[in-house]
Amino acid sequence: MDLVKSTIRKEKKSHFASRIKNSGTSKGLYSVVNEVCGKLSSPVLPKGVPKKELPDRFARYFSDKISKLRQELDHDAEDPSTETAESVPKFSDHLKRNNLIEKFQSAYRNWHSTETALLRIVNDILLSCDDGNITVLTLLDLSAAFDTINHAILFERLSTNIGLGGNVLAFKSYLSGRTQSVKIDEHTSDDMPLKYGVPQGSVLGPVLYTLCTLSIAETIKPYSVGYHMYADDTQLYASGAPKRIGEVCKNIQDCCESVEAWMMANKLELNSEKTVVMYCGSQQKLKLIDNAPICFGNAKIIPSLTAKNLGVFLDSQMNMEKQDGIGKAERTKFIRLLSCGIDYFFRFTLVKFDNKT
Repeated sequence: MDLVKSTIRKEKKSHFASRIKNSGTSKGLYSVVNEVCGKLSSPVLPKGVPKKELPDRFARYFSDKISKLRQELDHDAEDPSTETAESVPKFSDHLKRNNLIEKFQSAYRNWHSTETALLRIVNDILLSCDDGNITVLTLLDLSAAFDTINHAILFERLSTNIGLGGNVLAFKSYLSGRTQSVKIDEHTSDDMPLKYGVPQGSVLGPVLYTLCTLSIAETIKPYSVGYHMYADDTQLYASGAPKRIGEVCKNIQDCCESVEAWMMANKLELNSEKTVVMYCGSQQKLKLIDNAPICFGNAKIIPSLTAKNLGVFLDSQMNMEKQDGIGKAERTKFIRLLSCGIDYFFRFTLVKFDNKT
């Protein structure tokens, strides 16, 4: 009986998902949503609503219906925030044609990922270790980066730096008039206007963020510091012989101060509490230096022996011991669960065989 119910439920989801996908016009989509969610117990728009409020009222009604419908349908496995600028072909072509994509920004681009970003950083550090040098790795963290993007600064960058000119009006329309509210059961709070930020869970929002922060690379380049970015995660690193480590640290500190000044000028905030510094090198070379803190602004960052970068734990000797330990623990847990499952399977099979005989 449970199998029958499950099959019927699955087929219904597939049927309505197909109807929504092929609804065509907004009118057709509106019709399908109403059919799925049932007949209205009250009119969509109460009588006497001022004309100026009609678009907002309709948008709120429609978003409520869509949210209810999404709860009943299976979501696609792919997270829309991982889609690239190629989902907006004309915009992407413009960026490529005018060489406006930052070379060392790995987020939201084809053939780039956290893996490619980590590969470059780890490779550069290992090459430095082979040369007998020590690398100072600094992982910068921003506070609520996507939510604090200033729209005026973004539009100015799109208009001048990106060269969109009058076409920036389309992005103004996309970002303006947004609100947020909290709904608990049937109670909804008042709408609050969203004056800052870009929607992170969209195709276009993350791309707009990377374009708004495009000039941060120009702030870093004068300091001869290696860098790589993945969305709002920025990695800075510089290498030198143990006897020159003070000079390397000074270079990193000056670069961090410039980045912090850039952040403040662009209405963003560098989170010094989550910023991590780590000295990387062989055990013999690390013994030759004192783990001096990196200071910039009002921050004093004490060096760590391990650092989590883009989901992977790195350590000062680059031997991946902590990451390997986590992997072993996960494998052990999986094998234990698998053995329990196999044991249960054989017990269940024997019981069924016993009952039949």
